[in-house]
Amino acid sequence: MTDSKWFESKPFVRIARIATAVLAALSASALLAIAWLLLFAPPGAAMSGLVADDAGYYIAIARNFALGFGASFDRLHPTNGFNPLEFAVLSGVFRLLPRSLPVLACYRAAMLADFLVGLAGLWLFMRLVSRRLAAPAFGGESRRLMLAACAAFYAMFVLAKSHYGVDAWLVLLIGNAYFVRVQKRGLLAPGAGAAVADGALLGLVFLARVDSLPLLVAAFGLMGLLAIGTRGAWRGIGVRASICALLAAPFVVSNQIQFGTWLPVSAHIKSAFPRIDVAASLAVIRHSSLPPLDQFAFLVAFVGSLVTTVWLLSRARRDGVREALSDGPSQLLAVMSLYVLARLSYMLLFSRCDVQGSYGILSHVYNVLGFVTLIEAAAARTGARSRRLASSVVVAGAAALAAFSLAVLALKVQVLMGRSAQRVHEGWVDDATFGEAVRRATPEGAVIFGGSFGVAGLFADRAWINGDGVANSYAYQRALAAGALREYLHANRVGFVAFLSDSATLRGVAPIPVNVTGALSGRVNTIEIDPRDAVLARRVARGAGPLCVIARYRP
Repeated sequence: MTDSKWFESKPFVRIARIATAVLAALSASALLAIAWLLLFAPPGAAMSGLVADDAGYYIAIARNFALGFGASFDRLHPTNGFNPLEFAVLSGVFRLLPRSLPVLACYRAAMLADFLVGLAGLWLFMRLVSRRLAAPAFGGESRRLMLAACAAFYAMFVLAKSHYGVDAWLVLLIGNAYFVRVQKRGLLAPGAGAAVADGALLGLVFLARVDSLPLLVAAFGLMGLLAIGTRGAWRGIGVRASICALLAAPFVVSNQIQFGTWLPVSAHIKSAFPRIDVAASLAVIRHSSLPPLDQFAFLVAFVGSLVTTVWLLSRARRDGVREALSDGPSQLLAVMSLYVLARLSYMLLFSRCDVQGSYGILSHVYNVLGFVTLIEAAAARTGARSRRLASSVVVAGAAALAAFSLAVLALKVQVLMGRSAQRVHEGWVDDATFGEAVRRATPEGAVIFGGSFGVAGLFADRAWINGDGVANSYAYQRALAAGALREYLHANRVGFVAFLSDSATLRGVAPIPVNVTGALSGRVNTIEIDPRDAVLARRVARGAGPLCVIARYRP
């Protein structure tokens, strides 16, 4: 009797079928709910935990480019603080739309692109997992149940994360596409077409997020090891490297020429490299916008990648590299382990200012593949003694993954509803509503400076100089380092300043000091605002609902 028959003959097959159908229905419902929040609900409903502030920067930069302002958030200076592939995708979308399209419609168009990229990533993720589930231990209904559990994990945990922009979903899409190819054909699949496709995917994943560079290092490093003693392999590596370099070169060279360095200013601001301070990095990770569940998932991925890398090294030392990495699945395991280990180690050593869930988004794919591999190994071991026990192991694994996904979704819904209720009760407004209020309170052509207002800056539809410098350039950081903020504001004809305050200070008569710290220099620049110059003050749903103020700037 075949393994498939063993699993099909179990008395709980009917229950497995019902569970599979229920999981599929819940996953589809979760995806529909996410689509509704992104595409049809008032923007504030999604900004309670589904759309993050950074998305506003990306949408605004691409929209401004389509409107003729160049690649700029503030419409005054070229911005290099972004990952280029999302900018290319969104600016292409906006170029197809009428220039007169209102901000809300542009926001919806960007969210549609975001959601479609996420769905495409889900399809490739299921292809990746499906091939892993082709092992004999996963037969019949148990395989379908595990597939449904994996789909639920992606829909309820991965896609339900805060959307900082399309960049994370582009990394998932392109990364999964590359992993599918490696799993099926290996790192050095023969033929010019395979080499071009692999090189293109590696180049695109770098453009999707510059911090995906460890994946390129892991992939080409392993290719080099496998090429030793293999005739014609170096030619294939050369083609892959050339295609990858051709895609990355325009971004790298243009940044180097225009800004003096290829590294985006946002990456420099958020990384302390080469200064190592593990305690400071851990503090940033623990107290940043990275949710506790993501912290736990990254910890699991880090430990798993470390153990797997050590195991692969010991196996390669014993049997040789070619034997240890003899097929596509083993090469996929190696490249993913090295990438995750390198990426999360960098985060652990050099994090500064903030850490977001998109920084190690492929870790979740790694965790699922690792979990499925462990379930397969346990089922294969127990199957030699008891067929029923082997089937139970698979079903228990699927149930655990499904339960985790459902618990995460329930928690997400609770958080969204709680934040929405708190916003209504406290009278807070969301960033989109605040941005619209800013547009009404300021004249067209006004230049605003200050704060970290991505979504508000988008909906304000004004020239808004980003105060923390993440969506700006190195020139702004140099001005802060020189203590020349006042001169910078004067040169850019700034008429309004955005800052956080409290009601008592705003009702006073003493000048309000607004401190701006250079992220790279640490130098504090201070300007003073007369409380009587405030034209708008709203409590925005950020943390404890601070009072966000827009005031006239009179140098």
